[in-house]
Amino acid sequence: MADDAATLAAHRTDYWILAHLRARQGRLTGGPACVVTPRSTAEVASTVRLAARHGVAVVPYGAGSGVVGGATAPGGSLVVDLTGMSRLLELNERALYARAEAGMLGGAYEAALGARGYTTGHYPQSIDRSTVGGWVATRAAGQFSTRYGNIEDLLERRTRLLLFDPRQGLECAAAVADMAAARLGWDGGRTAVELEGYRALAESLRRFA
Repeated sequence: MADDAATLAAHRTDYWILAHLRARQGRLTGGPACVVTPRSTAEVASTVRLAARHGVAVVPYGAGSGVVGGATAPGGSLVVDLTGMSRLLELNERALYARAEAGMLGGAYEAALGARGYTTGHYPQSIDRSTVGGWVATRAAGQFSTRYGNIEDLLERRTRLLLFDPRQGLECAAAVADMAAARLGWDGGRTAVELEGYRALAESLRRFA
């Protein structure tokens, strides 16, 4: 847990231009009370459970590359920085899917697949400044989406933390395959995702370059 001024300032907002303008003018209000960087789904669950018990708002934070203020933390909130969860968990070459933790940067994810001869087919402009979990949370599209589809077309399943009435605590859902649009864009508590993989065919990529 960190509550020093530099860490709080770095997690106060994303790349939303209006927030940065307000910050330069000294008008940006709010901001987190502390930042937690969990290393596992269990640690995320414990953090969110504790915040719910005390009625504290939780803001999940990936690479902070969003441009619409979705990661702007309200006053006294708790920011859960997911960049401590940045591993490629599995690459299944038979079923053609990969599992990655939500804080893994897109460029690192693509490089890990490319080293084995695969690609995710998802190339947003922010690929090196955004996380795999952030792609799912924002229903991201990429340069090759006309061929491979948007992130909702690539997503197989993900692990979510479901927060109910704070008086009843938190329930941790297993990996689910429900692709309802309302849940796809939900920005809270996603800790791991599973995406389809494709053989990286140089000829195909050149046609779409």
